[in-house]
Amino acid sequence: MARVTESDILRQMAVREEPGVYVLGCFERRITLYTQQVRALNLIHSLFAEERLKEGSKLAVIGGGAAGLAAAAGAAIRGAKVTVFEQASDLLAMFRNNRQRWLHPHLYDWPEEGSEEPRANLPVLDWTADLAGNVAERLLAQWQPLVQRHGIEVHTRVRRLQIHPGSSTPRQLTWNTDSFDEGDFEAVILAVGFGTERTLEGAPVRSYWEDDNLDRLIHASGTSKRYLVSGTGDGGLIDLLRVRLRDFRHERIIQRYLGERSLEAVRTELLTLEEEFCKERLQERDFFRKYKELPVPKELDERLREDLRGDTTAVLNGRDAFPLSAGASILNRFLTSRLMRLGGVRYESGTLSVKRVEKKGAYEASFLGENGKSHVEEFDDIIVRHGPEPALERSFKSIWKKAGARMRELAELDQTRRPLFRAEDFAKAPSGARPSTPAAPVNMRTPAEMPSPGDCFGREELTRQLVEEVLAEEPRPTMVLGPPGIGKSTLTRQASHHPEVVPRYGNRRYFVRLDGATSRELVVSAVAAVLGIGSEPQLWDAVKHSLQAAPALLVLDNLETPWHEDRSGTEALLAELGAVAGLALVGSVRGGERPYVPRSRPPIEVTRLDDNFALDLFCSIASKVDRKDPLLESLLREQEGLPLAIKLLAFAAEGASLENTWALWRTERVGLYERPGGSDRESSLSVSLEVSIKGPRMTDEARRLLSLLATLPGGVAQGDLERLLPGVARGAAQVLAKVGLAFFEKGRIRMLAPIREHVRRSRPPGAEERERVLTHYLGMAREHGGRLGRMGGGEASTLLITEFANIEGLIEEELDGKKATDAMDAAIALSEFMRFSGHGTSRVLQRASVVARSRGEAGREANCIWRLGDIALARSQHEARDLFEQSLSLYMLIPEPYSVGQTHRRLARIAPNAEARRRHIIAARQAWESIDRPDLVQQLHDELGDG
Repeated sequence: MARVTESDILRQMAVREEPGVYVLGCFERRITLYTQQVRALNLIHSLFAEERLKEGSKLAVIGGGAAGLAAAAGAAIRGAKVTVFEQASDLLAMFRNNRQRWLHPHLYDWPEEGSEEPRANLPVLDWTADLAGNVAERLLAQWQPLVQRHGIEVHTRVRRLQIHPGSSTPRQLTWNTDSFDEGDFEAVILAVGFGTERTLEGAPVRSYWEDDNLDRLIHASGTSKRYLVSGTGDGGLIDLLRVRLRDFRHERIIQRYLGERSLEAVRTELLTLEEEFCKERLQERDFFRKYKELPVPKELDERLREDLRGDTTAVLNGRDAFPLSAGASILNRFLTSRLMRLGGVRYESGTLSVKRVEKKGAYEASFLGENGKSHVEEFDDIIVRHGPEPALERSFKSIWKKAGARMRELAELDQTRRPLFRAEDFAKAPSGARPSTPAAPVNMRTPAEMPSPGDCFGREELTRQLVEEVLAEEPRPTMVLGPPGIGKSTLTRQASHHPEVVPRYGNRRYFVRLDGATSRELVVSAVAAVLGIGSEPQLWDAVKHSLQAAPALLVLDNLETPWHEDRSGTEALLAELGAVAGLALVGSVRGGERPYVPRSRPPIEVTRLDDNFALDLFCSIASKVDRKDPLLESLLREQEGLPLAIKLLAFAAEGASLENTWALWRTERVGLYERPGGSDRESSLSVSLEVSIKGPRMTDEARRLLSLLATLPGGVAQGDLERLLPGVARGAAQVLAKVGLAFFEKGRIRMLAPIREHVRRSRPPGAEERERVLTHYLGMAREHGGRLGRMGGGEASTLLITEFANIEGLIEEELDGKKATDAMDAAIALSEFMRFSGHGTSRVLQRASVVARSRGEAGREANCIWRLGDIALARSQHEARDLFEQSLSLYMLIPEPYSVGQTHRRLARIAPNAEARRRHIIAARQAWESIDRPDLVQQLHDELGDG
């Protein structure tokens, strides 16, 4: 394909019938956030290159999404006077609060080179692969300083925006916000996006950007939920993969499925097929056949088969006869084709109509084929991904009528998504250009106020330490460390409002949130914004000058964000801040590792709340709860002193009965760690934790170990790490401790219970790691469970006491899993230890007996019941006798003479009278004589006589 030029870009995006009006990417095939930003910068570059815009030109950008902001920022940097119009109340409104969709700049380019690169590498509003909401935070953190520096006007809540008729530029716009306004512009860019999603009558309405529960496993035993996914574009195929693949996550997709060298031949063939399609030598209808014939290594299919969810089934629906659409990326097409090959997904073509059946709580879907015949199927849920209604048609009907069809046809060429610009084109304003606002320092607003302190329980000593540091005659930089949700920000705010600190620093106490700051420059911008510094060519000099003017307290919250992304730049900036005379510098950092700052104080480490303070915190929110209720003690014990978990649980309990909250906790768990509408780190524990889990300091090995630890409530002995994750476990454990997701304690590494619960639900370990864990801990129960009272019994008892929580938890989980037999045997082996040590309850044996009965394994059922009888002897001979009688009937049914004899022996010991005792002794002797065991008969005689 010939190189696309600047004039080609303008020819494709200009509305010929409306001079000066350009439509940005409304119809293109690749509609990722990254490609839209590239198209925006291509357009701005071309407008300047072709002199449609010059320094000082007025530009209107209609649309406050990622493309609109990229176009506005790029034009402002080049010297244009830019005005942005957005009808919503916020910029990036569509995805800024989404915490489920994973955005990656290049993933959809797979299998091309560079498709795994996580960074967008854009000269304007750059970002790195992350959850959608986190990407939005980073974009906005870069956007705001550009608004101040270049005087970009931003209007939100815009209504009745009109482009008035005209045959030349400038174009006149009128609009309403709080009042009516108008303006003339040399160019108008319609960055209105792709519009709202099409809906289907009768089907549920679920926006692509809405947080949903499609990934959530269905825990009801034997339950399978049936989904219909209608739509074969990327949106439909992504949700299909989420529904059918366990723990499907975009950030792992290439590593998990597509990173093998054995796939090179497949990658090459896929690129060849795409080229053939672009040259019109291959039809869309041929995709499925060609994909089916690919030389796919069996390892890939085995991995996909292993990851297929057992709790869902799915049907894919599209209008075309074949399921693979050119509108979807190669990546999603390929994975979907493999699922179909494995039988994991069925395809039904035809026009779809849907009816809700309330009585069944289900949907009836009717598929109408080309032959006019239809058939009906029933589904538990339906996901509709039919693409958007064009926003241009809805909002600018006259332009749509004039240019819609032609622009859609040109967009099929898909040639505007490759960068035509160079990074240096947007490095700075052209030579001699002046910012849109005056160059002299301007206070755009008053300095931001220090946030209120909030509730801070159990931190008196830590507060005192921090206050002493900031009140020192020559304050030295101090870092506050701790895991996510532990209350670092609360502590720093509490110290900032301390009665001795307020008189010292007055209104020169600054609290700077660095959630979206990914570089030294963005930290400077964030600090400047809080200080009230607006446009200033030498922004760092202005910040430093302001901080040097008088004593000040500067708290840098979530300092790990820029430090992770730009370690050397951030540490250099901190060193300069630390050298500012009279500045008390405090930084909060997630984890146990801190940036290096010269002459800094030892860090202050925030740890778990003790039981009394946890109770105080909970009751300060759920004030009507009875503090002495034993359920409350149980509920709080399971939070292990993590303040964020306690607060969110208290919000859930407020105004409700504690009994109901406890019942919800037993079933929902992590669902209670989020306030309704919560999408930030302080109102959602999952959001807070995912920031650390997906952070750049984490490695794949650390995430693997994290998933393993989540299955082990007692943590892992350091000596066992290499058994569970050979070759990499120690390094992975080091990483987890540094980022604060786990901690070392008494020779073990473990996680706080709320963190473990989140990871357990959202990130189960891989099959290989799970197998190693089960082999190790269930094997430990079988090997050591019966050694009490024998040689090495003391050592066995110590080991099992230490590992009991892990062993019991794994047995309970696996009784419903693939290793049910091993779990039952481990429970039986562990019973002797439970009887002698008093650890654990009989619950796990009771469940094991039920599982054995359901599987028709009478021997194991009898063993479980026999062991239950042995344990019951300590409580009640009557209860024990009933259990032994139950096991005896099973042993006789099998038959199992040895166990029959042992059971009669037990019953003889606790017989209610001499006659019953004699009867059991005789029966035991007969059972053992039948298998020629005179040694056992002699033992019986020595112990009980002849009856």
